[in-house]
Amino acid sequence: MKMLPLKFYNIAIPLFLVFFGINSCGSSASAKAEQVEISFTEVLSGSHSNITEKKNIVISDQKELEKIFGKINSTRKPGIPIPEINFEEETAVFLNAGELSTGGSTISVTKVLKEKENVVVEIGGRSPKPGDFVTTVITQLFTLVKFKRQELPVVFRTPDQ
Repeated sequence: MKMLPLKFYNIAIPLFLVFFGINSCGSSASAKAEQVEISFTEVLSGSHSNITEKKNIVISDQKELEKIFGKINSTRKPGIPIPEINFEEETAVFLNAGELSTGGSTISVTKVLKEKENVVVEIGGRSPKPGDFVTTVITQLFTLVKFKRQELPVVFRTPDQ
């Protein structure tokens, strides 16, 4: 088997790296170009939703919002006022962490992104680490946010997805 001269490798390897480096930058830049960040407003958050299951809900009308607040206010006297949301112009999403047995956790929306086929709601928050000192309390963390209505389906994504 005939070996190629060292000069060939000195030219071929850098060209190979440059070519694939440019290709990977281009695909990353185009993926970023397809995402547009949408501003959002946190309407309300709290630690007791009275909803024990973990859920992420897209709220599309006033009736659905009232149903959720019926559950939130089922043990509150007086209840939390139902926020005003213009569903013709805005979309609301409700995140619920489910029932937790300690304090020290949070749930939040970190970003809302418009992509080619979806609106992505990125879910954030934190949980206590093993060994952290936390209160022993039953919570059902929740947050409600709204943003300008888009004509795309809404999906939820956590940082590890």
